[in-house]
Amino acid sequence: MKKVLISLLLAGPLAGQATEQDYRYGLESLERGEFSAAVSAFEKAVAHDPEPRLAIRVNDVDYLPHLNLAVARHEAGDAKGAREALDRSAGFGVVRQSYLGRQVWDRYALNIMATDSEMLAANEEADFRNFERRDFTLPDSEVTTIKRQVLRRCALTGKGPTDEMPWYFHYEFGLELMEAGDAQRALDELILAANLREDSKRNSRMYGMWFTNYLPYFQIAQAHSKLGNWQCAMDAMRMSARQSEFSPVDPGYEQYSDLQKLIMRQSQG
Repeated sequence: MKKVLISLLLAGPLAGQATEQDYRYGLESLERGEFSAAVSAFEKAVAHDPEPRLAIRVNDVDYLPHLNLAVARHEAGDAKGAREALDRSAGFGVVRQSYLGRQVWDRYALNIMATDSEMLAANEEADFRNFERRDFTLPDSEVTTIKRQVLRRCALTGKGPTDEMPWYFHYEFGLELMEAGDAQRALDELILAANLREDSKRNSRMYGMWFTNYLPYFQIAQAHSKLGNWQCAMDAMRMSARQSEFSPVDPGYEQYSDLQKLIMRQSQG
């Protein structure tokens, strides 16, 4: 997804000719993976013209030097510098008005802020698989009905032990339980699915000609957020980002972005 965002940023002439050369060179360096060069270029752009701004003409590119400096420093391993640049970017209040800026922010902000020392301490033991269990909310009879429907959909008899079912049964069962309002049961099933199949994949074959968008870590993060397990939710979202479960062009991206922002607010609060 990084290349998609950077390619979009490079798609037109820049607003603000005074810093165009440094800013464009920084974007090109990011695309090539030359992060130290990108840092240097964006720092020059910021020193010359620190004020971010939205494009004026249709084909121009928004000038967001602090945000891109934060990304470059993060990729270069400068955690403190990345947080400082991200804070400055947020202070101008321009990024959220920019279509491309929102995408870059959503891709990087969680990981950049998660390097904060206080957040690291809070997250040191965070693991989406380890959490304080909550009460179930659905009656057993309703759970049995939902399970029967999922078994039928997955062409399974249900005669064997539940923990020996394939990954797609647990995933589909978890989604249905979440929809029905039992986040704890849903979380149990989704984690079982992730244990059986770690890699996310869109349009993933379940059996025969049946396919699903297998995005377990995003779904696990949703379940944890419903239960108030914010550190576990953040851990799941980091895993979701590593698995590239969402890109800006994917259906549901806004929901993913909103969940990310919610988890960040709750974890920092």
